[in-house]
Amino acid sequence: MLENKETGQQWQLTAPSGGATTKNGHFVVLQTPLSTSTLTVLDNRTGKTYEIPIDPKGSTINATSFEQIKGPGPSQHGLLVYDPAYTNTAVAKSAICFIDGDEGILRYRGKQVIRLTHAD
Repeated sequence: MLENKETGQQWQLTAPSGGATTKNGHFVVLQTPLSTSTLTVLDNRTGKTYEIPIDPKGSTINATSFEQIKGPGPSQHGLLVYDPAYTNTAVAKSAICFIDGDEGILRYRGKQVIRLTHAD
């Protein structure tokens, strides 16, 4: 880790892939400054790095941000995020629906869903 003591800005130091070295046999690659607003992802399959934005309000990442990460083949789709049983899914506020599982309340646009299902 390299830090500018005046500004507090930090950089992560890493060895380059492929074994490139300087004349004295040491190597260092200076990467982008560390930031709290992005997550740097290294795809070990391709060696590419990606900057994924982090929402500073909720410390969340939009799952669709991973679509930019594609495999080594030409027909590869973007990376998908799988969250079994929604154990790491963020909770969001909604003006359209309201759920209170403890009280058994489920409303859509202010109307009880059970009444919407029985409407003609």
